Amino acid sequence: VSKVLQYGFDELGLTRLGAVVFIDNEASNNLLTKVGFQKEGILRDYMYQNGKAHDTYVYSILKNSK
Repeated sequence: VSKVLQYGFDELGLTRLGAVVFIDNEASNNLLTKVGFQKEGILRDYMYQNGKAHDTYVYSILKNSK
């Protein structure tokens, strides 16, 4: 993940990166928080899996916060 952040910020010149994760995906939610992403909110019925809508968390990290 740190290499992706470095590439996005340093090579592509991005100022913000975002991620959308199923609420039940504890491993991904914990990883994003651990590397500095901040949870911005919930997207209700945002993603579908096996024909069922699921809520997701949306996260972001800013270049100046890494």
